[in-house]
Amino acid sequence: EAVVEEKWAELVKSVNKVIAWKNTVENRLVVLEQRFEDLRHQFEQLNKGLLEKINELPSREADIADS
Repeated sequence: EAVVEEKWAELVKSVNKVIAWKNTVENRLVVLEQRFEDLRHQFEQLNKGLLEKINELPSREADIADS
């Protein structure tokens, strides 16, 4: 019976290590997901700004030509 209890304790210790690893990975995944979402938002803002600038070019060229 002592052997069974020892093996059970080892198993519980191993399972607890796996659970701790899983929690660590999940936390890192949440952080990475947030970073990805932040990057996506920044890219959208950059893209929007670039498109606005590109759309302004023809009117600027017309202003220069009129000068």
